[in-house]
Amino acid sequence: MKKQLTTLLLIVVFLPLAALSQNCVDFESLTLGQEYGTGINSPGDVIFTESDISVAVEDFYWTNGGSTFGLCHVADGSGGINSGQDM
Repeated sequence: MKKQLTTLLLIVVFLPLAALSQNCVDFESLTLGQEYGTGINSPGDVIFTESDISVAVEDFYWTNGGSTFGLCHVADGSGGINSGQDM
């Protein structure tokens, strides 16, 4: 779970760019259950592009040193505060 969250946080690094360009990524074009990260992709790989925003997986660097590269997946987020899919 920690690695999934780490990768998710890395993926949403693009959000400030989305605010500047007025484009949005909503994950609805992705296949439910699709996984990204360790064993599937390498750090720096662009995993998809939506609304002219390229989304890549990257290493996460801890403030106390070291780094990690984890795993995330496309999930049904409609059970919480979200509607539709999330990562």
